[in-house]
Amino acid sequence: TMLPLEPGTLLKCTFSLPDGQPPVQVMAKVSWTRAASPVRDTPPGMGVRFLDLGQSDLRRIEALIEG
Repeated sequence: TMLPLEPGTLLKCTFSLPDGQPPVQVMAKVSWTRAASPVRDTPPGMGVRFLDLGQSDLRRIEALIEG
């Protein structure tokens, strides 16, 4: 995102995985941000930590990562 939220900000995330199941819905907290910079080759963005991810959604994400 070009406009990252402040660290500590709470947000509700909803995203789909390519497994045909309903979207994942989870509360998250912004852990870190990186602003846009004309001297760095890295894009702006932010990292979030999932706060209430259910076990079934965790398994779905792990299956995606493991390929």
